Amino acid sequence: MFKRGHQGAALLLTAPLTALFGVIGLFMTIAAFLTCRTPDLDLPEYRLGVLSHRGWTHTIWFAVIVAAAAFIMGAGLAFPIVGIEGWVVGAVVALAAYLGVLSHLFADALTKGRGKHAIRPLYPLSASPMRLDLISSGSRIWNTAFFVLGLLTQIAALIYWSSPSIF
Repeated sequence: MFKRGHQGAALLLTAPLTALFGVIGLFMTIAAFLTCRTPDLDLPEYRLGVLSHRGWTHTIWFAVIVAAAAFIMGAGLAFPIVGIEGWVVGAVVALAAYLGVLSHLFADALTKGRGKHAIRPLYPLSASPMRLDLISSGSRIWNTAFFVLGLLTQIAALIYWSSPSIF
């Protein structure tokens, strides 16, 4: 998947949070949206040549590391916010960041490819690849469709939260 496809997957995955928690869910969506591309730090454009693409940054362990960093930053940023404990803000941001990385793994698991193109989300515990071979990662149509679907689900989630009786 490309940038827009990953962003759409993050929007899609976090739509239930927006529907349930409204503005707080929307802030969680933003955090997931901002972290959904962190597994791609292994791409050559970031000049981290020691990392192989779809390697350890495409595991649930990396998602935990990103969530831990988000917890620390969220808890630290909460200090000036009166009435909200830092650990609460940190936990909310950490969950959102974790979901952002998981949305990336989900989107990559949908793509076609062999060998190194598969993700291994439980590596090193399991080297079993996760690949559904449904879509081409470079397809403009699929990447755009994911993004549009994500936006539409977020809009529907906001409408639901503001007026659940219309559904």
